[in-house]
Amino acid sequence: MPRESAHFYTDPLSEFTDKLVNLFNRDFKSGDHGTPEDQFRRYLALCGIADLNYASILDAGCGVGLFYDYLEESLDSFQYIGVDVSPRAIRVAIEHQPTLDFRECDLLETTLEEPVDFVVANGLLYVKFGEEDMIAYRNQLLIHLFSLCSKGLAINFLSTRYAQKDEANYLYFDPGETLNACLKVTPNVILRHDYSPSEFTLYLYK
Repeated sequence: MPRESAHFYTDPLSEFTDKLVNLFNRDFKSGDHGTPEDQFRRYLALCGIADLNYASILDAGCGVGLFYDYLEESLDSFQYIGVDVSPRAIRVAIEHQPTLDFRECDLLETTLEEPVDFVVANGLLYVKFGEEDMIAYRNQLLIHLFSLCSKGLAINFLSTRYAQKDEANYLYFDPGETLNACLKVTPNVILRHDYSPSEFTLYLYK
């Protein structure tokens, strides 16, 4: 899949996120978290990749910057960059934290002056907009996001093992197949399916 073809997903995702932000601003619902508890579990699992204190972090798919709020409450010090495809989300994020580095950009086109320590990617591929095979696009994201970090990538997906799937509206990935895809990027991978029946998180290390 050539990179330019990824707009079949990023364009509707941008519109979808814009609508959520217009409805909910900086509420947890703007990130389409079911409950605040769901949001906390996801953030806690993503941060399990390593001790993030004093690390530089790229929040890939940052939305309105809610993950930054979580990091600010949890860590003593860190450096942060937030990137999202939604112009509305980035505007709200900048309005709330004008001194932070928020960027409106397609994730596959994101470049950095130098790698960050860690890339954290929450909920990048979970909404279903069509019948396209998302495996190739997911694999491109894994490769590109991993290239932006010097230590590791934490990323989550909805799981095909979930018994109450809504496949008409959401994208689910097989944990084993996704693990194998990650092992093609790096031999140092951890799969976590222990914190929620509906999703899993992967840690990819340099």
